[in-house]
Amino acid sequence: MRLAILGAGGRTGGRVARLALAEGHEVAALFHRLPADAPVGVELHVGDAGDVDVLTRLLDRCDAVICALGPGRSSPEDLSSRVGRALIEATGRQGVRRVVSVGGAMSASPDRL
Repeated sequence: MRLAILGAGGRTGGRVARLALAEGHEVAALFHRLPADAPVGVELHVGDAGDVDVLTRLLDRCDAVICALGPGRSSPEDLSSRVGRALIEATGRQGVRRVVSVGGAMSASPDRL
């Protein structure tokens, strides 16, 4: 399966990307800036997750999208609604019918357990 991951630069999204790769999935990931430590094997895309055209390119040939965006320190308060609207349009354009949203804001980091 080819998966698109939003937020792969964060803790949760990065883990999702690595797990998907380990399970043999193809991964296309969107980052707001080019990461220095992206998981090997990830197709890198850089851009704004609220931009419909950026998401449309990311979702090309994808079977599903996993949104692991978190609030971050510099994220605008309307991030979820802005990205949600763009994601609805982009998935419609590309025919992607599976969308999963995950988050780790309320969970402890394994190194803190």
